[in-house]
Amino acid sequence: MDMITKKEPHMKQESGHIDALTNFFGYAYGSKKIDEVLQRGGGHDTALLFQVDNWEGFCELAGDKAADFSLAKLSFLLTKLFHKTDIFVRIAPAAFFVYSYGYMESADIQRRLQLLYTHMKTTASLARCLKECRLHVGVSHVQKECSFQELLTLTQYALAQAVEQDLLFVADCQVKDAQKPLSYAYPQEIPVHAWDYQDIDVRFIIDMTNFLFGCNDLHFGLEMVLSCMCEYFDTQQIYVMERDSSDEGYAITHEWLCHDQQVENANFRRLPLTVGDRHQKLFDEHHLLVCSQLSDMFKYDVVTALRERVRGAQALLQCALYDNGRYIGYLSMLDCQSERVWTSTETATFSTLVKIIGTAIMQLRSQRISEQIVRHDMLTGAWNLKTFTQTVEQYLQEHPSACTAVITLDIKNFKFINAEYGYPYGNAILISISQILKLYLDAQEYYARGDGDNFVVMLQYQDMEQLKLRITSLIQKIERCGVHSNPPVTVVCMMGVYISRHSGRSVSEMLDCANMARKSVKNSHKSACAFFNKEIEAQHMREHSLTRIMKQALQDAEFIVYYQPKVNIRTQKCVGLEALVRWKRADGELIQPNDFIPLFEKNKFIGELDMYVLEMVCRQLQEWQERNAVSFPIAVNLSRIHLEEDADIVYHIVNICNRYHIQRQLIELEITETAFLENETVVIQRAKELKQAGFLLSMDDFGTGFSSLNLLSELPVDSLKLDRTFFLKESNQREKIILSNIVHMAEELNMHVISEGIETAQQVDFLKEIGCDIAQGYYYSRPCPMEQLQKRLWTVFEGGDSHVT
Repeated sequence: MDMITKKEPHMKQESGHIDALTNFFGYAYGSKKIDEVLQRGGGHDTALLFQVDNWEGFCELAGDKAADFSLAKLSFLLTKLFHKTDIFVRIAPAAFFVYSYGYMESADIQRRLQLLYTHMKTTASLARCLKECRLHVGVSHVQKECSFQELLTLTQYALAQAVEQDLLFVADCQVKDAQKPLSYAYPQEIPVHAWDYQDIDVRFIIDMTNFLFGCNDLHFGLEMVLSCMCEYFDTQQIYVMERDSSDEGYAITHEWLCHDQQVENANFRRLPLTVGDRHQKLFDEHHLLVCSQLSDMFKYDVVTALRERVRGAQALLQCALYDNGRYIGYLSMLDCQSERVWTSTETATFSTLVKIIGTAIMQLRSQRISEQIVRHDMLTGAWNLKTFTQTVEQYLQEHPSACTAVITLDIKNFKFINAEYGYPYGNAILISISQILKLYLDAQEYYARGDGDNFVVMLQYQDMEQLKLRITSLIQKIERCGVHSNPPVTVVCMMGVYISRHSGRSVSEMLDCANMARKSVKNSHKSACAFFNKEIEAQHMREHSLTRIMKQALQDAEFIVYYQPKVNIRTQKCVGLEALVRWKRADGELIQPNDFIPLFEKNKFIGELDMYVLEMVCRQLQEWQERNAVSFPIAVNLSRIHLEEDADIVYHIVNICNRYHIQRQLIELEITETAFLENETVVIQRAKELKQAGFLLSMDDFGTGFSSLNLLSELPVDSLKLDRTFFLKESNQREKIILSNIVHMAEELNMHVISEGIETAQQVDFLKEIGCDIAQGYYYSRPCPMEQLQKRLWTVFEGGDSHVT
């Protein structure tokens, strides 16, 4: 039999593949689903075509609003006659195609249709419809492989006979004349379901608007409006599911319940980001989702339907929320007592009111975001230091006997990570650390991000052993946070701990103490933790005292320049000097460099001190020139603070040399290897500028960093100073080979190699063995003032204890 095919007209459907009025599938999507079933075999199933005749006349008589409500009621009743798994398709304004799984006998069909008629007669809107319209049904049983279009044609012929004979239904008619014209052509264009402002309950909208924005407390006003909505619509639950400001997911921010929930589960108060974003696709062009029965929701999204079923929903209305055109969630209203067909007045009033409520939600959202900015670190989402301090302060006031520990932590060489891999990479490390802390802490434990890579933590503990185990575990977790980065990086964590029980200190003071402890282990090359104690406190007090007097000490010339010669071990002649600073108080107390140099680097006073030493060196060179003495190049230490932060450092150094008429090749500027590594780009650029100005450059403490050999090709240095750690113990054959190769490589690059910390004749012999000709150390001379050293400066340095000054 030739099957009649018809061109499919443009279908105006409001929301993807679902018809908004009936919640049936649209023609395109429904036909596709049925074809998929038929292609899998179909089986002995039943297809039914429902057509309401004289629908246009009923619409003219009753009006479009009443007609739409009647059609929604009819579609609702149809779903009750069949299984929820059956497929319902709206193919015309008043025609539906139902694909029912299983073979239905004529008696069963008759029974179901009579039941439908009974319900229609007892439903006011449909009873009126029956007076003006007739319902006819065409039925066809699936008995062989076919397509949806073929099934539709067969049911059309059956429907035509039912109409012709004025029967309720005709099943499996014999088509004798395939060319016989049909009364109806499917699919037909379906008008867009819409409501107008006449459907809105304006009085209720005005009352709710006045109540909402008339409250001094907008949050309270919103809760009261939600409760009024439940009463007005005779529903039992209403809630706002809102995207959080950090874009990590969705959460219920406002809620009203007329009764206790069936299931209390915090997971149902949140939605994963992907699920929440996907929910946006369920709304129609009016931003509405209308479900007369929860089974309709399973057509849209199974996950959401299951969640609403747990909440007890029988029917629901939802409306999307937007912030400047960006989807941020939805408001959901649930009827937990019965299924219902929502009227146009209900949907229109609900939609309009939610848009007004959305304005209030945006205001509250802006307040929360402002509070988030004030209270949180915007990169990691952690609290900021102010919030942490206030919260911990309050907690300790309320729990004065609590066993708590305040911890500060940072990442060693984090500047190097940023410089090497870029700031996005470094930021990812910080975010990972914040996530680790967030997941690691228990209730009533807090953390925050301070400046840069600094974090602060408050932990509870039962005993010290348990606290130490927790800290060790936390360090291990932080160390692993760079393992999965691309490329992987080793994270070294430094921690300081202050035990705060009965301390009497403020939280800020506790953090200062924890910082003191942390800084006491900052030179460790692996992760370390230190607890604040009296020794650390004494050191801090000492540093505070030195900081207080340092500027006056510089003005009073308490800083004295000592000199240590560099000796050619073959000729035993001095070939240069290094200027070293000592601090001698007016009372004769001598403060060692290790006690003040790290402090001055931290407080940046080192900049003034370096320039003071350079000026003293220039005066010494000037004195030699004035008495025509042979001048030696003098090395002056140059702090990384100059190189990183003083863009005019070259100008300042040149200006001092010019003031004393000193030849620039007599000034050697020593830069530590770590300075090159911590801010490679800037420091190398400054070094090149100093070299171009005519100064000698040397890399101090060579071998203590991580990647010196990689930098040597770029650095404009004249000398490498091997760190004293190379000579603290007797070297094995492998170490000799390494040092020998470093010396030879430096020679190939036209660099001198100077070995620091040489104290014995054996070490001198070792230098001769590896080819290093210049040594500096106690074997030849301790650092001393020039007046003590000058009498030997132009003589032979034989070395040995008898020659140590």
